Amino acid sequence: MSEPSPIQVAIKAILEKYFRIVEFETSTESFEPRCVVEIPAAVPGPATALEQANEELRSRGFGLQLSPVGKAWIERHSAATGKGVVHGQRLFHAIIVPRMDVKAEALRKKKRELVASGVLFSITMITVYLSALFYFTLVDPVFGYANNTAVLNTINTVLFMAGMVIIIFCHEMGHKIASDRHEIPASVPFLIPGPPPIGMFGAFVKIKGDMSTRNETFDIAAGGIVLGIIASLVLVIIGQFLSLQVPTAEYINLRLAMMQAVNPGATQQDVLVFIRDNVNNYNILVYAMQRMMYPVPTWSLYAPGDVLLPDTLVIMHPLAFSGWVGLYVSALNLLPVSFFDGGLIFRSVFPYKWSTLVGLGIGFAVSFFISEYFYVFVMLGLGSAMKRATRSEAEPGDIAFELAVPLARSRKIMAVLLLVAMIVLFPIDGGRRLFGIGM
Repeated sequence: MSEPSPIQVAIKAILEKYFRIVEFETSTESFEPRCVVEIPAAVPGPATALEQANEELRSRGFGLQLSPVGKAWIERHSAATGKGVVHGQRLFHAIIVPRMDVKAEALRKKKRELVASGVLFSITMITVYLSALFYFTLVDPVFGYANNTAVLNTINTVLFMAGMVIIIFCHEMGHKIASDRHEIPASVPFLIPGPPPIGMFGAFVKIKGDMSTRNETFDIAAGGIVLGIIASLVLVIIGQFLSLQVPTAEYINLRLAMMQAVNPGATQQDVLVFIRDNVNNYNILVYAMQRMMYPVPTWSLYAPGDVLLPDTLVIMHPLAFSGWVGLYVSALNLLPVSFFDGGLIFRSVFPYKWSTLVGLGIGFAVSFFISEYFYVFVMLGLGSAMKRATRSEAEPGDIAFELAVPLARSRKIMAVLLLVAMIVLFPIDGGRRLFGIGM
């Protein structure tokens, strides 16, 4: 370690105003000091301290970037000092770079983000369009291509595509709006293309800052869920007015023609069993909407096989179906599993070591009453839950030990409402009945 130069001394003096310096080493090979700082407990988060420090560094032609310390530094620091990381400590590498480089790199990153987002958006439009064809060709015999004019087919395809993209975009913008509100940098939304029947796996927004309090974490995680649910509900409501209630006998003939186009050996019995096994209330909310908007059907035995079916079926318009898928995804995303938004929400409400395991228990209970299909999603969080429960020491940036700023009462009320939403919006046996017929 060499003697610091005047500019390094000045940089250290500026950093000391806003951080507690844990390590500050200089070298003759570079003007950039190797520096590790801690965010004081009185500062809400890294973004606030970073902004204040940058204000002063900018006048000297420098910028500051913060990067969370890794396990290698923690081990080296512990070995050198004989002290481990203090419970709740927020440690970051402070990287000093010339201001011009900071701006240029920020512009380059922004440009790369926009290009990547545009490419993924274009690919996703193609996969969603193919999914619309899949839906109309193999799933929906009422609004399908064989039963409508070319104009109606085009309109239905566009509406299905628009509905899917609007829901995902609103969900991710909810995350971004909440992160901007807390002055935590976030990227533009990135759509993730996927195969039919939906055409996309979803989207993501990269949070570039540290969610250092429970309120910040709750707001950013819940923001996407809330905005996504609102967008989905709007589409479902509009789509309900465009949906059709058709006689079951008429639908049997349409479904039989569709099934025989794929499998010439399909029989009417196959159609009856399909309808019986896929009669779908979608979820409690959509079921209630349909009961208010359409006459309650009577039930009859249909031969062959004396299969009990309602005499009329409500067939969702493609726009309503896209909204229902959005509600489905939102409910699934509320499961208290670590990599879902519900996992972050649960951890911000219950900041304890065993919170993830308790969350998995709730997930299993919900799945038991709604659909065993969701067990697989709950199981995906078991590994991280066990790792978290057996961890002897908290890691920097772990919100579970950030108890200095308690969760606001309004967030607790919102958490209860989101739990109710998860139950109300979960499809009844949704995995098996994804393309079911509404009653």
